[in-house]
Amino acid sequence: MSLGDSKRGGYSRQRQASAGAAITLVCGCGEYVALFECATRISKVLGDRKLEDLGDGLLEVIPRYRIPFEEMAAGLAKLTEQYSVALVDISEDSRFVLIWRINPAAKVPEELTLDDI
Repeated sequence: MSLGDSKRGGYSRQRQASAGAAITLVCGCGEYVALFECATRISKVLGDRKLEDLGDGLLEVIPRYRIPFEEMAAGLAKLTEQYSVALVDISEDSRFVLIWRINPAAKVPEELTLDDI
């Protein structure tokens, strides 16, 4: 089993715990972490400065995005403009557990006209 297969298996369990959210963030030590498709979605919104590749650089591509706790409020505000986000933690028996699922923010028209009513 390769590193990519191992990471993909864990990612699959994370996504199952996310209750259908578009982005899954897993609580780590002082940060939240996203892998694979979730990491690339985040990089499209927050920029790719913190996007890393955990793969071997040749055959395996394993995108990872880390968001420090200090940046979570601002990051979630931007992410939830477009995506639903699940915050997931790991229980004592190594299961992924949904802590909070945030739905995308509803767009409010900036100016209301009679045509909108």
